[in-house]
Amino acid sequence: MKTVLILSPDSRFAIADYVNGAAERLKKACYSLHIIDGVTSRSKVASALDFWKPAGCIVQGNEGNVFDRRDFARVPTVFIDHNPDGMRRGDLEVLHDSADVGTLAARELLSLGLENLAYVSWWEPRSWSTQRGNAFEKVLS
Repeated sequence: MKTVLILSPDSRFAIADYVNGAAERLKKACYSLHIIDGVTSRSKVASALDFWKPAGCIVQGNEGNVFDRRDFARVPTVFIDHNPDGMRRGDLEVLHDSADVGTLAARELLSLGLENLAYVSWWEPRSWSTQRGNAFEKVLS
C-alpha cells in the first residue's frame, strides 16, 4: 500500500480538517494517509521521508521555514498556506488570498458605521498577516 504523508509544523491546528475529502479518495485508491504534526526541523522532515518513503506529501504552513521545497524534490507535494516567497513556478500550492481577507474585513466593518478601526496582526511576523494588514489599511486610507 502506498503512503501519503501530511506534515505540519504546528500541532495546534486540526490538519485533519483540511484533508477529510482527500482521505476518502486516498482510501478508495488503496493509499494510507499519515498525519505527522509538530514537525519543527528539516531533519524531522528528512527522517519522515526516509522512514515512510511516501508516494506524495501534503505540507501545511511554513512561515518558520521548517519546510524547504528542495527536501521534497523527489516526492509529489502540495503545499497548503506555504509562504509564497519560497515557491517556484510549477510548485503546487493552496493559498488563501490574504489581501482579499483584509479588504473584505475592512469593508464589512466600515459598512457598520464604525469610526475607529484597527488591524491586529499575528503575534509573530507572517507574510499572510502582513498582506492582510496592508490591504485592511489601504481600504481605510
